[in-house]
Amino acid sequence: MGCNLSNRWMLESKRWLEQAFENLRAAEDNIKTGHYAWSCFLSQQAAEYALKFVFYLIGIEKFGHSILDLCSIYLLN
Repeated sequence: MGCNLSNRWMLESKRWLEQAFENLRAAEDNIKTGHYAWSCFLSQQAAEYALKFVFYLIGIEKFGHSILDLCSIYLLN
């Protein structure tokens, strides 16, 4: 596609960070409307995506949804 590997990782990290902020905004909106369970879910998603942003930024592709597991993996790398 014309992107070298480092550009691919940078683009992917940017995408994860943008989605993290979008989910955080949606979580805040759900609090305002009293949808607390959705707000919790979206907040967890935002944290997960922010961690994946960090992984892609340093060139590591990780999968999973557990924030604790992702933090542990980051600390071990």
